[in-house]
Amino acid sequence: MRRKKSLLLGILLISIVVLVVYADVKYWTKETAVDTAPPEPVGTKEHQGKTEVLTQYETENYSKSAEAPEWFVIEGLVENPVNLTYSELKNFPMLSEVTMLHCIGSGEGGMSVTYNWTGVPLFYLLNMAGIVPGNYREVVFNATDGFSSSVLLTTAMDPTSILALEANGTDLEQVFGFGGGYRVVFPCKWGYKWVKWIEKITVVDYDYKGYYEQYGYSDEAIKPNCTMPSTNPSLRTFNATNPQEYTVQVLSNSSIESFSYEFDKMIFNVTGTEGSSGYFYVTFPKELLASPYLVYVDENIVNYSQTEASGNVYLYFTYTHSGHKIEIDGTLLPESQGSSSGRPVFK
Repeated sequence: MRRKKSLLLGILLISIVVLVVYADVKYWTKETAVDTAPPEPVGTKEHQGKTEVLTQYETENYSKSAEAPEWFVIEGLVENPVNLTYSELKNFPMLSEVTMLHCIGSGEGGMSVTYNWTGVPLFYLLNMAGIVPGNYREVVFNATDGFSSSVLLTTAMDPTSILALEANGTDLEQVFGFGGGYRVVFPCKWGYKWVKWIEKITVVDYDYKGYYEQYGYSDEAIKPNCTMPSTNPSLRTFNATNPQEYTVQVLSNSSIESFSYEFDKMIFNVTGTEGSSGYFYVTFPKELLASPYLVYVDENIVNYSQTEASGNVYLYFTYTHSGHKIEIDGTLLPESQGSSSGRPVFK
């Protein structure tokens, strides 16, 4: 009897061991599902008496949160890689706009803040570097904590896209918590595109996936029912017919008194404080006016920078203020006609 009980106990022990080993093997060999869920709010932090919601990325990296870099680089598919300090940016042309930074981590009801942001237009920085022409370009922004995101070159070249240095007149280096830190501002795009404490800007020719985009968030990040902000200086819009109607946009610190389009040229009459520095940034469809271009300020040909993306042309040039006639001569582009391209020197 005792022998029989010992035998049964032995069988029971062996069965338990087999079950444990089997379960362990199943655990370590099971297929792991890829986590495609977007980051959700998983933590909080206290700042200035308020509880701020943190996404998974922010929680995991809060202990080593992004630090203010002294400088950043612009590299990749550019003709002249740029290395700039943030203090140097304060000597460049500035643009201000009132728009909302809206976090998508907790949905449309997520954290938001509306500031009057002031900073350097990204087109100015990218023109300094000179974009290498190509069919597809994205601009990638890398922060000091490893966070990254990107936008199409057309978005980066939009006059309202800036690298913000101030909010409501306060240096963003002195603004802590949500909304603080020198950052890119993309009106009407979700906050995961507004990368802060950038240490590197890279122009690439492929579809880059940043932290949020890896989880299936939209590359475009368009906020619904959003109105683009007004700017200071004002972004002016003009219509030109050839034979269909096209839109021409100008950002300038000059007062634009008039605009006309004469099939192979655009003419602007501008004024400004005598002797001060003026700049002129104009964007238009290549279908309206094709390259090569000649830019005149009165009767004088001036150097300009030129970038093309997604069928749009972006020209930038400077001059000394007084009353001026600005003329941009190009080529009328029939549908059957090709076009040439050139890159005058950025001045």
